[in-house]
Amino acid sequence: MVICTARAQRPRLRIHKREDHSLLLATLPLDIKPSRVAANESGLEIQWSNDSHVSFYSWDFLKIYITGERPAPENVPLEFFGASGPSNSSIEYGEFAKDETKAVGRLTDMIKRKGLALVTGVPCDSPEPTKTLLEMIAFIRVTHYGGFWVFEPDLEIADTAYTNEYLPLHTDNTYFTDPAGIQAFHLLKHTGPNAQEGSGGDLGGRSTLLDAFHAARILREESPEAFKALLRFGLPFHASGNEGIALAPDKLYPVLECEPDGHTMRRVEVERGRPGHHTSYVWRGHDGMV
Repeated sequence: MVICTARAQRPRLRIHKREDHSLLLATLPLDIKPSRVAANESGLEIQWSNDSHVSFYSWDFLKIYITGERPAPENVPLEFFGASGPSNSSIEYGEFAKDETKAVGRLTDMIKRKGLALVTGVPCDSPEPTKTLLEMIAFIRVTHYGGFWVFEPDLEIADTAYTNEYLPLHTDNTYFTDPAGIQAFHLLKHTGPNAQEGSGGDLGGRSTLLDAFHAARILREESPEAFKALLRFGLPFHASGNEGIALAPDKLYPVLECEPDGHTMRRVEVERGRPGHHTSYVWRGHDGMV
């Protein structure tokens, strides 16, 4: 059994609360062995023969390797939703100021379980509060759109998202080999094109959300052959239409993908587009798209 010093806790190399150390395994001598071993209530201390380096391993750390009982990944049950929509899927913006760690934990748990989350009360006088909130979760991934961006209808851009047209149900990022795990939208301002606010007319600006994993489960139950076909055949997803933009994933991907267990849905892809413009998008559903 080889115990690698790179993962040990070293009394003489402590940096704040962490004990990190860079070590190239290829530089370790082949005849490395302990020159001194001492056990106590806290763990095991080893001095190495090649450089007299001292490593300390807590019993909690060693237990995993002694028993072979590695912690299993957390099993988070997914909560599918139908026409009634998801329940208990919102969190108030003010919660992040009270306890950022707890609020981010609740938010990401909702995303994992339900596939989406709504943050209410986010200031809309500028986009900065939205950006700050997202950076509490993780860094913002940069794509050909940019990292964090603000836009309004622009007919010069060959994308229906930049128009006042109704967008049918679709998913985002199918043209990426590695689609974004979480996507966030915040409507900062909206003026209805054909009605004045308070007139009772439809001002638009609504979002329609569909649990594609739930739809795929229904398809598998009602039409197994159609479900298998969507798993089997790859399609050429891509994004194009604007100058300098021509994106496609590394290979053809099917509309549906399953985990190795054959039961857990991993990916659902649906297209949207218009004549002369074809853009495809992916939604990772319960993997966390907002």
